[in-house]
Amino acid sequence: MKSARMIALALMVSGLTTSSAWAQYGDPEAPPSAAVPSLLPLPELSSPWSNGNYASLTPVVDPTAGQPYALMARYQPAPGGQVQPAAPDASHDVYDAMQAPTGCADCAGGCEGGCGCCCPTWTGYAGGIVMTRNQPNKFWTTYDQTNNNFQNLNTEDANVHWDGGGEFGIGYNFCCECGVELTYWGIWNMNGFASVSSATNNLGTPMDTTNGAAGLLLGGQTPDSFFTNAHEALIWRNDQVNNVEINFTYNPCAADTCAYLQTTWLYGVRFFNFDENLLWTSVAGGFNFGDNGGADQANLNVHCENDMAGFQIGALVNYKLTNRLSIFGLPKMGIFGDYAQAESRYYRGDGIVNFDIVGHKDTVSFLGSFDLGLNYDVGQRWSIVGGYRVVAVSGIALSDNQIPHFLAAASEFADVKTNGDLIVHGAFLGATFRF
Repeated sequence: MKSARMIALALMVSGLTTSSAWAQYGDPEAPPSAAVPSLLPLPELSSPWSNGNYASLTPVVDPTAGQPYALMARYQPAPGGQVQPAAPDASHDVYDAMQAPTGCADCAGGCEGGCGCCCPTWTGYAGGIVMTRNQPNKFWTTYDQTNNNFQNLNTEDANVHWDGGGEFGIGYNFCCECGVELTYWGIWNMNGFASVSSATNNLGTPMDTTNGAAGLLLGGQTPDSFFTNAHEALIWRNDQVNNVEINFTYNPCAADTCAYLQTTWLYGVRFFNFDENLLWTSVAGGFNFGDNGGADQANLNVHCENDMAGFQIGALVNYKLTNRLSIFGLPKMGIFGDYAQAESRYYRGDGIVNFDIVGHKDTVSFLGSFDLGLNYDVGQRWSIVGGYRVVAVSGIALSDNQIPHFLAAASEFADVKTNGDLIVHGAFLGATFRF
C-alpha cells in the first residue's frame, strides 16, 4: 500500500509539471489558434496603444521641442499574425525628428518665417539719407560803413541746408553669433549761400586789408579796391561727408530668434571724411557780380579737408514690439587719427592769383554716432528700416576757423586750426535683403 501511494504521488507531480510547461509555451502539437496565453504578467506600458505603435520603455528628449517623449517602436501586427514595420505617417512625430539630418534649418520655421541662424547668410542694404549740419562759427566779413555797429554778413549766414545722399551695406554671418559688415554712406553736396549789397557802395570789412597791402596786389589793385566801399559781398559754402566702416559683430543669443530683446556687439575700423569749401567774394563799388569777367571782384577761398581713421566699438540693441516690428538703437564711438589739411587762396574773379597757401596738421579727433529707428519685416527676407542719425566729431579743421584778422598773415593761413566741432544729423530710410 505504501508503494502504491508513492507511485500515485509521482504521477500527480509529473502531470502538474507537464501542464505548467504547456501553459507557458503552448502545446507544440496544437494549432496556433489554440495557443494558451502566458501566465506571466506583461511589463507595464509607458504610454497607451496609439496608431498601432507601442512606446519604448526608455524616454528620450526631442531636440526641437525640448519635451520628453517616448521613442516609438513603430511595429504593429499585420493580418495573419505576422509582425511588420508600420508605414511612416505624416504627423512629423519625434521619430521623424530624430531621423532628420542635422545642420541648417530650411528657412521655413522660426518667428514669422525667420531663417535658421546656423546657415551662413548674406545681407544687403540700400537706402537714402537726408542730412544737415550744425551752425558753424561766425566770422564777420561785412559791415555798413555808415554805421559801424551794423555788421550785416558773416560766414554762419551761409549755413548749409538739408541735402540728400545715399547709404549702402553688405554683411555676412559666419555662424549663429558672429559676422562682418561693410557700410558706406555719404552726403555729397550740402550747399549754403548768403549775400548783401549796398546801392550807395557803403560795404566794408572788419578784416585788416591795409597792412601788408603792397604784397596783396591783384593785377595792380590793392585789397581795399575790393573790400572798402564795396557794392556787394557774397559767401558760398559746400560741405561733403563720406563714411566707410568695417565692423565685426557678435551676438551670444542670436540662436534665440524669438527673443524680444537682442544685443549685438560690434567693433571695427571707420574712415570718416569731412570736406568743406568756403568762398568769400567782395565786389568793388560801382560794379555788379560777374562784370568784366570777374576782374572787379576779389575772392578768398578756404578749403579744409579732414581724413579720419580709427578704431570704434558699439552695440546694436533691438527690441521687438511685435513679431514683425522692432525698435533699435545703435551707439558707436571711437578715437581717430585726423590728417587735416587747409588750402587758402586769394585771387581775382578773372583768375589772377596772389597767394595759394597750403598747411596740414596731424591730430587726434573723437567721433561718436547714434542711430535710433524702426525695423519692419515685410517678409522672410525683406525688411524696411528707417530712423534718425546723429554724428558728432570734435577736434577737426573747419574753414570758418582758418581766416585770420590780417589778410596778409600768410603764416596764420599755414597754421591749420583743428579746434572745430561738427555735428551732422538727419533721417535715413532703406531696405534690407537677406540671401
